[in-house]
Amino acid sequence: MEFFLSSPMKLLLLAAWLSSVLDPCSFTDICKSCRQHAVCKLKDDSKHACFCKQGFTGDGINNCRDDNECENVTGICGPNANCTNTVGGYYCTCVSGFISNGQQHFQTNDGTHCQDIDECADAGRCGPFSKCHNTNGSFICSCKRGYTSPAGPWFKPNRGRECRENPKSRCHQDQRCITETVNSTLEAMINLSTPERLKEIRLQTSADLSPVLLISYIEAMASPVLSAGDEREHPEENINQTITDLVFTVNNFIERDEKVEWEKINPESRKYYLTTLLHTAEKQTLALSAGYTRSAQLQVDAGDVEMKLYTFEPHQAPKRPVSAIVQGNSISLSPKYSKDKSNNESTSIVFLVYNGIGGLLKPTDDPGVVDYSR
Repeated sequence: MEFFLSSPMKLLLLAAWLSSVLDPCSFTDICKSCRQHAVCKLKDDSKHACFCKQGFTGDGINNCRDDNECENVTGICGPNANCTNTVGGYYCTCVSGFISNGQQHFQTNDGTHCQDIDECADAGRCGPFSKCHNTNGSFICSCKRGYTSPAGPWFKPNRGRECRENPKSRCHQDQRCITETVNSTLEAMINLSTPERLKEIRLQTSADLSPVLLISYIEAMASPVLSAGDEREHPEENINQTITDLVFTVNNFIERDEKVEWEKINPESRKYYLTTLLHTAEKQTLALSAGYTRSAQLQVDAGDVEMKLYTFEPHQAPKRPVSAIVQGNSISLSPKYSKDKSNNESTSIVFLVYNGIGGLLKPTDDPGVVDYSR
């Protein structure tokens, strides 16, 4: 034994044998056991081990599964983009109506994003006698004043000639034609709730209107048939949006561009429908505010119409005057408390300011002294 140990060659063989017993992997190349999509790297203890590559998950020896970044990370491509998973990675592409500010296939970590394409840059997009309106990711068309489309106030071009001269340009001068148009408008909205109806009227009146359409949509807003129902039934979270739609709808009727159509209506009818519009705006705003279950404030500036709304919970009326300054006009209201303690209804105050409507309401025999534009 002494001779065996004294031999250097024998000592080397003994050391190798002991090492193989204590660490069987030291003479086995562990890197050969790494799965596809794995790499062999040194661990902290200076021993090699298998690790899955980026974009894969597993232990490196038994499996390396592809990570589906499109499913695992919410919104990984950002807004207006689609995500496509690839083996070990992913890429993003913009949805229709948007274009990348960089490469067509991209990842958002390089600052690339999708931006809206202005389809209306093409002057002939909507065809003759039409106007193009760019929207987020798309576009929509409307006819110029004096023209109409069979598809309605808003349309997408079909054959490139959607707008034609309006055959009902004088419909407002014929009571039978007015009645037919009003009835048709009411029928189209008979099954809509108040929020749905105001949203639809806001959309339809955003285009240029003829005199008979001014009349028919005001009738639709004021109709007791369409306005029936308790406004308190509407979810509170929808009240702000519904009131906003109401204010913008009224603004669509009286904005400066529509003045030329109002002046085609005879003065008495014009005053009647304008007054109906103003009363409807006040009545419906107060009715909708009854749906609030707690104190609330809302301000809507639509351009030619601005509104401020205050609603107070029962028995929590303001201790100080309620005031508003809108378009240079100011008003202050002081509370007066009721002795009736059983009243559990809320209190609402609405300020509505109409800019530039005075000229449409001035009397026909006005000598021109008063500035009705104010």
